[in-house]
Amino acid sequence: MFQWLTCAWLRVKALLKRRQLDRDLEDELRFHLEMREEKLRAAGLSPEEARYTSRSRFGNRSSLQESCRELWTFIWLENLGQDVRYALRTMGKNPGFTAVAVLTLGLAAHGSLAQAAQLANAAAGVSVGHVGAFAVSAAAIRAALAARPEGKLLSRQELTARAAAWRTEGKRIVLTNGCFDLLHAGHLALLGHAARLGDVLVLAINSDASVRRLKGPERPLVPQGERAALLAALAYVDAVTIFDEDTPLAVLQAVKPHVLVKGGDYRASEVVGRELVEAAGGRVEIVPLTPEKSTTSLVERIRGSGAKR
Repeated sequence: MFQWLTCAWLRVKALLKRRQLDRDLEDELRFHLEMREEKLRAAGLSPEEARYTSRSRFGNRSSLQESCRELWTFIWLENLGQDVRYALRTMGKNPGFTAVAVLTLGLAAHGSLAQAAQLANAAAGVSVGHVGAFAVSAAAIRAALAARPEGKLLSRQELTARAAAWRTEGKRIVLTNGCFDLLHAGHLALLGHAARLGDVLVLAINSDASVRRLKGPERPLVPQGERAALLAALAYVDAVTIFDEDTPLAVLQAVKPHVLVKGGDYRASEVVGRELVEAAGGRVEIVPLTPEKSTTSLVERIRGSGAKR
């Protein structure tokens, strides 16, 4: 019973704090946007890129007030951090209590039940990985949500914003691209090698239309949505994006990776985007292929088995 009384107290406290914060929230967000723009410009982005990237993190809306409302479920975590820590200390070591506390705060912050439940589940997942009572931060919850497969599937604009954030944090970005049709051991070997070359691994995969132009009308065998979902489920993959062009040049311009990885069937001089990456101080890494492991060989074996029957 005591934990539920604690949650009720948290809800009242959150509502009182929200009234106070709402008056200054728009000015505060504008201040943080300006500070973020300044950091992004210092990281090498143009003023236009910095302005777009700083706002895309907040929903890419024209109205700051709309962004404030949409972001509230994260902002209350920062402003009510002391209350969360008190609740976690008071309510014991059970991650279930962490979920109850965050769920209550989410609802108090006028988030939907689905949003509050998603945040509570992520918070409990972070808490259970630590010994004893642990005060879960907003940054830890954001990281947990981004690590889920559905959080890794990014549009071009979302990937641009996240890549800028990674560079601001000093993370080394690795990118590789391809069709990734019929995921096999050769793909896993290449991706595992690529992941060890940096802190973040980004995959850019060809859309169905792009694959058909490159491989013929019978390909791909697996639709783009399913290919992206399979790759996003891999633990060492941090982001997956789909491009419709014949080459990943536009993606490379958006991400600006530190390392561009390609399989051993390419020479460095043949890699699209090599000049772009090297001009920015990055490099191209050619990874040896796994012998007799390719989508083409798998397709031929399957067709051969069917013909014998």
